[in-house]
Amino acid sequence: MLKCTNVMHFGLAVYLLVFQGGTAAGSAFWGMVAERVGLSVALLGAAFGLLSGLGALVRYRLIVEDDRDLTPSLHWPEPIVTHPPPLEDGPVLVMIEYDIDPVQADAFLQAMDAVRLERTLPARVFDFYLIASCC
Repeated sequence: MLKCTNVMHFGLAVYLLVFQGGTAAGSAFWGMVAERVGLSVALLGAAFGLLSGLGALVRYRLIVEDDRDLTPSLHWPEPIVTHPPPLEDGPVLVMIEYDIDPVQADAFLQAMDAVRLERTLPARVFDFYLIASCC
């Protein structure tokens, strides 16, 4: 029997797949249009499509019910925060733990050096630490 979280994860995965696939297909379509008829015509066509979508809002109104239940679903537990930080505090620490085979530690560090170069740009510090204790 499927758990509710599995269904939510599947639904989110399908949504993202359709959304990103539509973005890719639209990009390919408008790229072909721009290549065949020119960038100006493609941009005008996209602008016309956006304006016609706004015009469709007049004809196809969204149905709004007055008795909507807008209470949060609370299907995720509230996080336990022992010391809530003030909103004006500075940078945050993001930690990602990798559980690797000690035999492949050197290969892992070499592979992650490329990631370090990619991720250091927005971050101030990006480093690896070995946790000596277990559990």
